[in-house]
Amino acid sequence: MHELTIKTGRTKQNITEALLSLEKQGFIEWTNKQHVQSILIIKGWEDEGKKKPNRTISSNIDYWTQY
Repeated sequence: MHELTIKTGRTKQNITEALLSLEKQGFIEWTNKQHVQSILIIKGWEDEGKKKPNRTISSNIDYWTQY
């Protein structure tokens, strides 16, 4: 926790509240609240709500220019 407070500039209370919120939302599992090393990431939030476009590759050039 000490390293998180140094690197983020947040207080221990702010970090704990954020982690508890992530646990409540189902993003992490935090079994031992005394140590942040016990945090298990269940799912990422980067792709939440994003719909992946359906693209078809019509030629080799499309592959290299669209992806």
